[in-house]
Amino acid sequence: MENIKEKVKGVLKQLSFYTVISISFAAGISIGYYYDYIKTTYSKRPQVVSIRKAEVKLAMDENNNLLIIQKNDGTYVLYQDSIGVQIFNMYAKSIYKPATPTN
Repeated sequence: MENIKEKVKGVLKQLSFYTVISISFAAGISIGYYYDYIKTTYSKRPQVVSIRKAEVKLAMDENNNLLIIQKNDGTYVLYQDSIGVQIFNMYAKSIYKPATPTN
């Protein structure tokens, strides 16, 4: 009788060990699947904001940082120098007119 109890105890111990391993494995797979699903489904997409030139003033500071200043309340957004230079170059190209010689 003693021998049977010890065998059952050993079998239950191994069964519980493999059960814990199986549950951990299943939990890891489900967490990985749902993490990827949530990351791809609920990702934040950047919102595009359009601003009319009549509503803002464009300025560049001494470090070539671009400032977009709202005319109505004076709030501003500061962009890094590379963005400021690119927008300045695009604006300069749009208003550039070659000089015509006058006789």
